[in-house]
Formats: sequence, structure tokens, C-alpha cells
Amino acid sequence: MTGYPEHERYIRLLLKSFLAGILFFVLFYGIVFILRKESFSIHGFFRLHDNSAVFYLVDLIPFVLPVVIHFSVYRFLQFTEVLRKKLNEKDERFEQYRSAIEHLIDGQNLPADLFISNNSLLVRIRELDEKIRQSSEESERRKMEEEKKAWIADGISRISDILRRNSGDLHRMTQEVLSYLIKYLKACQGGIFVINDENPADVFLEQTASYAYGRNKYPDRRISVTEGLIGACIQEKQTLSFSEIPDGYVYVTSGLGDATPDHLIIVPLLYNETVFGVIEMAMFRPFEQHEYILLESAAESTAAAIEMLKTTLRTARLLEETQKQARILSEQDVKMREQMEELRSMQEEAARQSEQMATFTNAVNHTLIRAEFATDGTLIYANTRFIYKLKYLGNADVEGKHVFTFIPPRDMSWFEPVWNNLASGGRHFEGYVRLFTKDGQEIWTMATYTCMRREDGSAERILFLGIDTTEQRNMAIDIEAQAEALYRSVIYATYNAQGNLLEWNKEYLDFIECTEESVQGISLLSLTDSSHKTDYGEAWKATLKNTFQRGDLYIRTPGGNTKKARFTLTPVPDITGEVHKIILVAWPIEIQIIEKETKTVNEGVSDTADEVHELRLENIELRKKNEDLQKILKGSQGISGLPVSPVLAAFDHLPEAAILIDEAGKVIFLNQRAEKLLKIEKEGGTGMALSSLLETDAEGIDEIIKKISQGNWKGLLRKSHPSKLKLKTGEEIICTLKGYESKNRETGKFFTLLITA
Repeated sequence: MTGYPEHERYIRLLLKSFLAGILFFVLFYGIVFILRKESFSIHGFFRLHDNSAVFYLVDLIPFVLPVVIHFSVYRFLQFTEVLRKKLNEKDERFEQYRSAIEHLIDGQNLPADLFISNNSLLVRIRELDEKIRQSSEESERRKMEEEKKAWIADGISRISDILRRNSGDLHRMTQEVLSYLIKYLKACQGGIFVINDENPADVFLEQTASYAYGRNKYPDRRISVTEGLIGACIQEKQTLSFSEIPDGYVYVTSGLGDATPDHLIIVPLLYNETVFGVIEMAMFRPFEQHEYILLESAAESTAAAIEMLKTTLRTARLLEETQKQARILSEQDVKMREQMEELRSMQEEAARQSEQMATFTNAVNHTLIRAEFATDGTLIYANTRFIYKLKYLGNADVEGKHVFTFIPPRDMSWFEPVWNNLASGGRHFEGYVRLFTKDGQEIWTMATYTCMRREDGSAERILFLGIDTTEQRNMAIDIEAQAEALYRSVIYATYNAQGNLLEWNKEYLDFIECTEESVQGISLLSLTDSSHKTDYGEAWKATLKNTFQRGDLYIRTPGGNTKKARFTLTPVPDITGEVHKIILVAWPIEIQIIEKETKTVNEGVSDTADEVHELRLENIELRKKNEDLQKILKGSQGISGLPVSPVLAAFDHLPEAAILIDEAGKVIFLNQRAEKLLKIEKEGGTGMALSSLLETDAEGIDEIIKKISQGNWKGLLRKSHPSKLKLKTGEEIICTLKGYESKNRETGKFFTLLITA
């Protein structure tokens, strides 16, 4: 207990107890002597002790009391010491608790001495601190992840905007994407390389964008698709990253010197498992995970934009090639028909003037495929062109063969009746015929089979004349296949000049979100966004003036969806030059950020194979029709000034019903189509008034039909005219009328009425 303030109090307490004992001793004996009425004396003092031993105990009180006090206080002090130590320990623990709580509140780490104690509360505080630290770290980690995600989303959004604004220029688009990525990632160097596969025999990587590359890095801006690290990235279709760049691979040069970056990443421009190129980027620090994600997302978006751009360019190129091939085919068909016209003229001349047959035969042998057959089908003669085209060795190799030997088996079903008609002296045949070569191949010919007659009119032999059209037919098939592919990949629809919908494909229905039942009741102009109706209306008016138009189409579908498409309007004129049909071709364009990035797209012509063939025939046949008519009328002879039957036969193959009418309103000729339409025979219709074949005076009849039946057809039907004809049987026919006036010096004026039903 030494050294504590209680020690001094303890000594004083002992002295006081001793003095108290002395005082008690004195007071006790004083009282005793008073009670005994004796005076205090030593002798009396001892006598008391002799009388009673109790007084000995009283004598001990001054000494016993300090001892009792000593032991009592000592035990008390020991107890207080224990209590003080416990209080000190509690104070220390409370101080530890306070310190720990203050560190928790301040967000600081707990002192090291707190981790030594096994106190349950401190253990719980340490657990709480660990949980708070973990929660803080998790919160910080989530915050960083959210920041990284926002950083990635912002980067992708900006890149998508760049791609959208530069969708038509590959170099500008890739350069702006690369520049943005370099600045956004704080990189030091980069480049974009795009696969150039325009020539399948020479596929290479073209550097379309660069940042901080030296002049000698890629001097010709092209490298092999299998060369170096870039080639490996393309082959593997995976991102490659390097923390140690090979010596001499890249350098960064500035006014302060040059240095080699420490980290390199090469990301493939991958979209739909197709690689369109790579993005190469170098930095002085490692690439972080979120930067990898941004680069790969940017690469995918860029690849999608490149695919869209290439598809657009490829479609435009295909459209141009298709149009060019169509023009070539049209010219060839015109030339072929001119040659056939010459052929028919030569045949007629040969029939009328036998003395010129040798000259005619020689000319034919030099220009046409020629052969002669007996009426039983046996080959009598074949010229050199026939032998060469069918790949025989000479006349001895073909003479005696039957005509059916040269016809493919699949064509026998229609050719055999034609031949039997010719062999029995029937009218000549002209049209496309396939021939079988010696080695089993097939060639297409524009052929004419003519019955050569004896003086008594019986059939003597059959003359075959033809022109090899295999190349033109193959070209037509190729054009039809290309058109079919384009028809299935774009939005397609056709309209008449009044804007009524005639045809459409599935992509058109999907684009305007209509069904087959409702599409005809909805015009595209009614769906056009109000702010763009004027532009689309002007484009439509310009197309009606026979001018090709293109532009952007903004619509709002019946379901409320807003869509955008790039469109072209192509006019289709008839033989008079008037536009009678308009073709709409469109490519959808995504309005929002690249989400499955653009669906789509932009582009091309869109006629089905049948429609391409129909348009080609319409443009060629209708142009030829007027020429044929003029030739017929100029060369007319015979009864009523009409041409002889070989020339007049040209009208039998027109796609429209043709009726020739004189100024008196009488029918002087009907073609096969007119016979079927009016349900009469030529012998029954020729020479009759038009009013005998059609209702012309009844109420509600088209005024044009009335005027034609009266011979007042001057100036009529210079444009196509929709009408409704009524036969004498009461049947009504919805059709389109066209007409042409012709004049002959000997026979006067004629009017040709063409009916399309």
C-alpha cells in the first residue's frame, strides 16, 4: 500500500485508535475510581487487577484497538485496491470502446492494441469494423462498377452517333471513331484496318484510319489478312493484348523525343461471326477490364456499320450492273427482232420470187442457222451454222436424223403438235425453241418453221431458220435471279399513276405493320410523318414526270411506331412515254442507337424475276408494237388493203387484244387475244361493225367506245384509259384501252384498238 495517499490516512487512523484506547483507558479507570469513591493511586490500580482479571483486558484496549483497526482497515484497503484495479480495468476497456467507436465513426482503422484483447465486446466491434469495411469496399466497388458502366455506355452512345453521322463514308467514319477512342481511353497510338474484299482474288487489309503512326509504319496502307499480330487476331476472331510489345513494332514520336508504348491491344471488328477488320491501339499503361469492354463493343458497332455500308455499296453496284445488263439485253432483243423481221421479209421474198432463192439462201446460210426437213421429220439439209451450233462433224453426221432428235424430251409435249400442224400444211411457227446438241447440251434459238409448198399447195418440206439466243437467255436468267434476290431483301411495292397499290412484298407489310387484308386501304402518303409529307409528295410528282427519285421516308405506322427508310421511286413508262406504273424500293434505317444495330438497313432494285421479265418484255414489245403496226400498214395488200397473212400474223402474238377498225367503224382484223376476249371467230367478226360485237349505245357505256364505233376516233386514246366493256352476251370486262392511228396512201386511215384485260 506504500506510495498511495491511503497510507498516510492509515497511519493517522492507527494513532487515533491508540489515543482513543488511552483515552478509554483513562476514562474507564477514572469512572471506576469515582464509583468506588477512591482516589487514583498505583496501589489502588493494582488492587483492581488483583480483584478481577477483566481489568487486564481493559489494560490491553489501547493496544488491541489499533491492532483491530489495523486488520480492519488493511482488509478494507485491500478490498478498495481490488475495486480500484477493477475500475481502472473498466476505465481502460471503456476507453478502448470509446476509441474503437470514434475510429468507426471517423472511418479509420482500429488501433493495433484492440486486436490483442479477447473481450467479447471488442471482438464484436472488430467484427462490426470488418463488416463496415467490407460494406464500404463493396459500396466503393459497386460505385466504381456503376461509373465504369456509365463510362462504357457514354462511350458507346458517342460512337453510335459518330457511326450514324458518317454512315456513307468508310474512311471518315473509321477515322472519327478512332480519334474519339484514343481521346476517351487516353491512348497514345492506334489504327483501324478494314478487310477489302471487292476483288475475291486479292483480299487485303486496308488502313482506313490512323493516329500517331509514323510514315513508314504502313507506307502503302495495306497489309495481308494473315500477316503478323493483326492477321492472327483476324484468324482467331478474338481480342489480343500484350504487356510487352515486340521491339520495333510501334513507336510514339513527339517534339520531345520518341518512346515505345508498353501495352498493345488488337480487337477484331466482329459482327455476326464475320470479321470486317481490326482496331489496333497502344498505351503506356495497362488496359483495364472496362476499357476492354468498351473497345469490343465499339468494334462490334463499327463492324455492323461497315457491313451496312458494304451492303449498301454492293446493292447499288448490283443495281447498276443489273440495269446495264437489262439495257444490253433490251438492245440485243431489239436487234434480234430486227433480224427476225429481216428473216420474215426474206422468207416472203423467197416465196414470191423463186428466181432470187439462191441469193436469199446464201445470205441466210451466212447469218442464220438453217435446216430443211421432209414432212416425215427426216433432215434433208443443214447449213454449216446448224452443224457447228449443234456440235456435229458434218452433213453426213446429221442427214437422215429425225427432227425430234434435236428437240429436248421435255419440250416434246408442245413441239410435236406444232410439227404435226406444219407437216400437214398448217401455218408457220415462230418463237423460242431449244435444240439438243450432239453432246447432250441445250441451246436457245429464236426460230421460224415454215412450210414449203408444192404448186398444188401440199406440203413439200419444212424450212427451219433460227438465231442462237443462248447467251441472251442466260443473261436474262442471271438478271432474273439477281432481281429475285433483291426482291427478297428490300421493301418493294408498285403503284399505278393514281397512287393505288398494285403489288407488294412481305417486307412492305412488315415495314408499315399492316396485314394483307388492310394494306390496300392504306396509302403510304397517309402514313408519312406530317413534317415530311411535302418532300414525299414532291418526289411522287417528279416521278410522274418520268424522273427517278430517291430520298428518306419517315412514317408512323397504325400501331404508333416511328420508322425511317431510304427509298427510290422508279417510273415505268408505256409505249407512249406516259408513266403508267411507279416502283417503290426502300431500305429500313434504325432510328435509335445500334440495337441489334440497325435491322437495317439500305438498298437496290426490287422486282421479282417474273416482274423483271414482264417489264423487259413490256418495254421492248410495246415499243416494237407500233413499229410492227406501221410496217403492216405500209406493206398492206390484199382484200381491203390488209397485209397478207405472214405479216399480219405478228399481231397474233401481241399480249393485248388487237382490233383494227376502218373509218366506217367496221372490224377489218382481230388477233388471237381479241378472239378469246370477245369470244368470237375471225370469220365471224371481220367485216362486222364494232357495235355488232360490243354494246355501244346502251346507257352507261364508255363515250370513247361509242366514238370509236362511229368512226370518230381522231385524237382518242393517246394515253391509257381505264374502261369497262360490255359484250353482246351481257358479260362485262374491266380493262385498259390504248389506241393508234395509222394511214396508208392506198387504203386510207385505220385505227388499232388495244385492249388489256
